[in-house]
Amino acid sequence: MAGDDSKNRTSVARKNKSLLGPMLVVFYWVSNIYILAHAYILFFAYEMASEWPLIAGCVVLAVAGLALHQVCRKADPGFLPKLSDEATVDLEALMNATTSSGAQSDIAAVQEQLALSNSTWKFCTTCNIVRPLRSKHCPMCDRCVARLDHHCPFVDNCVGHNNHIAFLGHMMLHWLHLAVVLFSCYRELYATEQAYWLEENELDAEARYPTVIFFTVFTFLWFCAANYFSFSHLHNTLHNYTINEMMCADKYHYINKSPYVNQFDLGPYHNARVFLHLEHEDVDPPLHLMTRRQRDIWPSSRLEGFWAQFARICT
Repeated sequence: MAGDDSKNRTSVARKNKSLLGPMLVVFYWVSNIYILAHAYILFFAYEMASEWPLIAGCVVLAVAGLALHQVCRKADPGFLPKLSDEATVDLEALMNATTSSGAQSDIAAVQEQLALSNSTWKFCTTCNIVRPLRSKHCPMCDRCVARLDHHCPFVDNCVGHNNHIAFLGHMMLHWLHLAVVLFSCYRELYATEQAYWLEENELDAEARYPTVIFFTVFTFLWFCAANYFSFSHLHNTLHNYTINEMMCADKYHYINKSPYVNQFDLGPYHNARVFLHLEHEDVDPPLHLMTRRQRDIWPSSRLEGFWAQFARICT
């Protein structure tokens, strides 16, 4: 029954992802294009064309941010190997099987070893692998993801080891873009109000005032959301913990909220280097705790990393 409930939850999660994910991605792109287009109109239609550095800044930040958003959406977030359905059936058949000498099956022996290790290492019964530390099974993608931060519906993908750099870069560029647009909105509101009170182009100023107000409020709401998510992710990066670890700290032996203890927190400098894949983090399970099948495929499952993946996508 528990297995059926788990399968039902996974099925619902996949259905929700298939419906909600693409809709939120389209909404996100349309909102960003609307903000960029309206900012362009503010600059040129309302005689601010001389402000070309702001125009160039808006365009460059918006295009770079959306490009990183697309990289994050299309990239492999760090999926760990998953045995095929046929292999899963074989492993399930082995669960209660014994050899002719009465020895335990491979997978049962691994589970017994994990039980003796005080649950430091977790065995995923869906992917049939011993998960590295900091990894988690995503019900939306139905895969284990290395250093899973969260499943983001706005990129319709998991954010993990391989694409977290692109995700944070996209968030920071998006925040900067909105800050520049918001500054231009302030300039336009000030110019509109000044023109109205000085009775210079009073009718034109009065006609465009509601539009500028609506656009300013719309941009400000996006800016508040981007401000919160960008700097919370930056804070997590500098302390080397993920959203998943923050929300489920009681499930991980290496995280404690009060008092704060995180064995992977090496200080902001080294944490940033680990995040940028410039330093290695030892999270792999010992080979003797893996099943034979996992040991056979594990050398080929080394994560590609953001920089190698980015170079491959660009070429």
